[in-house]
Amino acid sequence: MKHWRGALHLLRFELKRDWPSFIFNILFYTYLAIILTPFVDESTVYYQRLSWMVNFLYLSLLPCMGFALNRTIFRYWQDDLYSRKVAMWRTMPIAIGEIVWARLLHLKLMTGIGILYYFGLHYVALDQLWNTVPHPVVYMGQVIVWYAYALAMGVTLVYWEICYSGKTFVIISFVYTLIFVGIAVMLQRMGIDVNTFIMGQMNGSGWWIMLLASVVVAAAAIVSGAALMTAKLKKRPVR
Repeated sequence: MKHWRGALHLLRFELKRDWPSFIFNILFYTYLAIILTPFVDESTVYYQRLSWMVNFLYLSLLPCMGFALNRTIFRYWQDDLYSRKVAMWRTMPIAIGEIVWARLLHLKLMTGIGILYYFGLHYVALDQLWNTVPHPVVYMGQVIVWYAYALAMGVTLVYWEICYSGKTFVIISFVYTLIFVGIAVMLQRMGIDVNTFIMGQMNGSGWWIMLLASVVVAAAAIVSGAALMTAKLKKRPVR
């Protein structure tokens, strides 16, 4: 792509700036693995009562792994810092496509690191607590499916982040949260645990269908998302 060189330069700049927040991301993923591990055993009272919460946390938090836990993310509503940053970049000789792909590369990298760390820690915890773990290949298939989901959903969040004001992004984030709560409650009433469902698919003969579909959906979301963001930012006034 013609924007890759500029996008990689912006990505390196962002990573240098965000490395302290990456530590907080890792600490949060560690905490998440600790609190969710007891819920993987379907025979426990925790799972039976709060399985909806596990579905909700996976569906809502994994797409957020592409966002750095720094002061910017907590000041979207008040200061709209990301819009200011995009506006500043647009006054420089930086193409809009470079801004978009830099953010998407950042999303892919941060999400990938977060997914690998969280599920790796989760796998070790399963081995230590129950001395029973899925086959590594099957587990890796599950990880890839979750990574694809996190990317596809994360792209939609990035769209609202860089194309609209901070207040709009916060409002949309709350809407997403309500939707995920509704989906999680519905899944519990249907007796569906997302992790168990994915693992079952990975253990079946049609494992490749889910794996391939997940990758295709994630790739399509990234490509189409980049096109939509580029078109939107071209029309968005610099302020």
